[in-house]
Amino acid sequence: MLGTIRIVFCRLLPVVFLLGCFACAGVPPRFYTPQQDSIDASLVLNPEFNAKNYVDLINAQYNSKDIFIGEYTHQWSANLRLWTNTAVGLLKTELEKRGKTVTIESPTVFELSVEYDKVAGDITGFIKTDLKQSGCPLDTDHDGVPNYRDLCPGTPTGARVDVNGCPVDSDRDGVPDYLDNCAGKKFEDEKKEQDKSDKKEGLDAKKYLRLKRYEIPEGENSLVEGFSITSKLPADEVVRLIKVDLKKNGVIVTANSANIYQFTMSKEKWDNGFTALKHDLDQKDVSLIDGHPQIIWLSLDHVSLFWPFWNVGCRLNLNVRIADEYMRNFHVEYISKDLYTSCDGALSDAVAKMFMPRKFTLDTDGDGAPDYKDECPDTPKGVTVDDKGCPLDTDGDRVPDYKDECPNTPKGVAVDEKGCPPDSDKDGVPDYRDECPDTPNGVKVDEKGCPLDTDGDGVPDDRDQCPHTPKGAKVDNRGCWIISDTLFSFGKYSVNPKYNHLIDKIVVVLEKNPSLTIEIQGHTDNIGSNAYNAKLSEKRAMAVRDYLAKKGVNSKRLYPVGYGSLRPIATNKTEAGRELNRRVELVPMK
Repeated sequence: MLGTIRIVFCRLLPVVFLLGCFACAGVPPRFYTPQQDSIDASLVLNPEFNAKNYVDLINAQYNSKDIFIGEYTHQWSANLRLWTNTAVGLLKTELEKRGKTVTIESPTVFELSVEYDKVAGDITGFIKTDLKQSGCPLDTDHDGVPNYRDLCPGTPTGARVDVNGCPVDSDRDGVPDYLDNCAGKKFEDEKKEQDKSDKKEGLDAKKYLRLKRYEIPEGENSLVEGFSITSKLPADEVVRLIKVDLKKNGVIVTANSANIYQFTMSKEKWDNGFTALKHDLDQKDVSLIDGHPQIIWLSLDHVSLFWPFWNVGCRLNLNVRIADEYMRNFHVEYISKDLYTSCDGALSDAVAKMFMPRKFTLDTDGDGAPDYKDECPDTPKGVTVDDKGCPLDTDGDRVPDYKDECPNTPKGVAVDEKGCPPDSDKDGVPDYRDECPDTPNGVKVDEKGCPLDTDGDGVPDDRDQCPHTPKGAKVDNRGCWIISDTLFSFGKYSVNPKYNHLIDKIVVVLEKNPSLTIEIQGHTDNIGSNAYNAKLSEKRAMAVRDYLAKKGVNSKRLYPVGYGSLRPIATNKTEAGRELNRRVELVPMK
């Protein structure tokens, strides 16, 4: 019965749901634009956006087509660009409450930095014109000094630098402060003397800092001030106007690079001409604004409506990018009985998320990935991490590089806690490429994990009793070069002609190895006296030598020795064993 009731209820639900939704919100206008609700002024601008006194807001939403954003019941379309315009206006209002100078989509945004060299007495200006295209000027070592004016590129992260991008050396002992364990006080005394000298000459550093300056280490002889240039005019026209104005004072502006212009003039000329330059440009709709610019791009890449029971919900995602290419997405969901309130609240919440307290950007483990997106929050200090805050694992074996003792393991190979593949026989060749997985302990192996066979006779070195066998020689399972006793009649030592072909094969091997010398070893079984067997074995060894010499082998390469029955290779208790012991061995000599 319960099952039947549930089925009927589910069939009726869409009708009730539809009526409820229309009763709450009705059909909204096609191009409804959310209102600019206020945001709590006590919130602090998220430090990751690093907004300065001047901010330019850009609507980066290029999709001007209507899109369907309703769900289930309402056929509702909207234009995302209109929504983004509202977000831009809302953010502008909130930034201005916090003392920021804000413009919206200025066609031209430049940055002008002016350096005053107190020693030379000159002013050098740099105009950077590519801020909207590629963000801030390139600063490879992240020391706050752009590459185009950094005299010390490659400064370590965190090292304090001067306006030229060089590490500060407070005591001037040739060792920069970040490496100096014994920084002295001499510099402070020198600074006081320098200040007295400047005062005597009428130089007042504060006079030249009418605009927000970079942080300048004490004792340096350069001052830097900076401001922004904004205009509704095209960038090329703004550059032309600046060139014309400066040329009136005999100052030439030259292109330093594709996006940077430079000019030089005396301090006196700059002081006298600055006010006039600012006034002239203002008259031509080109504004000079104190401080360095911060550009924020906004766009909405997702908006949707949904109808929970008796309410209306609005979801959206606000995409934010700033001038240094840092990007974040702010996902929000707001539910209200009224559609308009729901949409207003969703957009306001998205912008409000840009004004979070600093605690949301903590980086507890100091790896450069803020806690809110750090998937590996306990990374050891100094370890390189990926964009998720996790230690790099280049070979993908799930052992991070800083702990991986075998960093180039092929993909899919199992490893131990040190990142190394198993090596069952401990021969130094991991199992996944070991073609001889059961090598005895301590045996030297080749790159395939197989025991070495230096002389290539098929018997590995650890079992080869006759190393250095010449190439092509046939050996027994000991790696030795043997001629059987059938060469001789029983009790005789002259070579049986029937077996000459065996010795002829040895002649061929010796001819191919002309530097080889061999010991011809004669052996017997234990039948007969030791003296008899010793003499017999020696005569047989000499008979083989004589045969080889007759075939052209230099006798100086041949050393016959008789060992009698002293070196059996089999038992002498059986005839089969005695036959094996009656033999001649040819052993290469080093």
